[in-house]
Amino acid sequence: MVLGLVFGVLPTAFAQHAPTAQNAAKKQAQAEAHKSELVQKYGFTYEQLQQYLKLEQERDAKIKTLNQQKIPDKERKKETKNIRKDFVNKVEKIMTPQQKNIFGKERDANEKQSQASQKILQEYASEFKKLGKQVLANPQEEKEKLHSKYEAQLVLILGKEKAHSMIVAHENQMITRNSPIKNLDISHADQMQLADKKRKQAKKLARIREDNIPEQAQKEKRDQLKERYRQGIEQQVGATKAAQYKRLQETVFDRLAQKSGLSDRQLAQLKEIENQRAIETLKIKKSNLLPDEKQSRTASVNDQADQQVRQLLNAEQYKKYHLERAKQDARKRKK
Repeated sequence: MVLGLVFGVLPTAFAQHAPTAQNAAKKQAQAEAHKSELVQKYGFTYEQLQQYLKLEQERDAKIKTLNQQKIPDKERKKETKNIRKDFVNKVEKIMTPQQKNIFGKERDANEKQSQASQKILQEYASEFKKLGKQVLANPQEEKEKLHSKYEAQLVLILGKEKAHSMIVAHENQMITRNSPIKNLDISHADQMQLADKKRKQAKKLARIREDNIPEQAQKEKRDQLKERYRQGIEQQVGATKAAQYKRLQETVFDRLAQKSGLSDRQLAQLKEIENQRAIETLKIKKSNLLPDEKQSRTASVNDQADQQVRQLLNAEQYKKYHLERAKQDARKRKK
C-alpha cells in the first residue's frame, strides 16, 4: 500500500473498500444524530431509547420483508399501514403521558405534511401521465423540468433531502405503472430498483445526446452504457427475468432491426422520420382546423413520411416494417 501511495496509484483494495467505509461512517453518524434527536425531543431514558429503537427496527424489517414479496399494490399498502399503526400502539405503551402528548402532536403535524405532499404528488402524476402521451422532440428534458417544478414545491414542506427522496420514489412508482416492469413476476422492491435503473439510464442517454462529440463516439458511449444497464438488470433479477424484460420493452424498430438487418444509420434515420411524423400529426390534432382539413393534412404528413421510409429501406425491409407496424397497431387496439 505504501508503494502504491508513493507512486500515486490508489491500491485496488483501498479503492474498493473506501466507499463502503464512508457509507458505514455516514450511517453511523446518522444513527447517532437520530438517537440525540429522540432524547432531546421526548426526554427518553436510556431504557426507553433502546425500546424505541428496537420497535423501529422491527417495523422497518417487517416493511422490508413485505416489499420483498410479490403481492398486489393495494394489499401491500394496506399491510404497510397496519405495520405502522402497530408500531405507534407499541411506542405509546413505553411513553409517559407527557411523551405521548408530544408524540401525538408530531404525528398530527406529519399527517398534515403528508396530505399536502400527496396533493402535490397527485398533480405531478397527472402532469407526468399527460407528458407520456405527447410526442416531444426532447421528452427527457420536459420530464426533468416537471421534476424540478414539483420538487421545489415539496422542498417548502419537507426540506431538500426528504423532498428529493419522496419525488424520486414517486417517479419510480410511476415508471413501474407505465412500463413493462409491472408485468414482471418480481417483488415490489425489485420493481422499484428496476424503475430507478430505467430512470437513471434515460438521464444518462440524454446527456450523451447533448455531448458535442462525433456520432461514432456517441454510439460507443451509448453501447457501453446499454451494456452496463443490461448487466445491472441481469445481476438484479437473473438472466431469465432480464430476457423477459428485454422482450417486453422491444419496439417495432427493435423487431425490424433484428428481422431485416437494418444498419445503425438506417435505424437512427427511421426513428427520426417516425418521430417527426408523430410530432406533426399531434400538432394537426391539437390545431383549430376543421375535421376535413385535419384529415387532409394528416394524410399529407403520412405520405411524406412514407416516401422517406421507402427511400431509406429496400423493398424487403419496407414490407417487413409495415407488417411489424400493423402488428403493433393491433396490439394497441386490444389494450
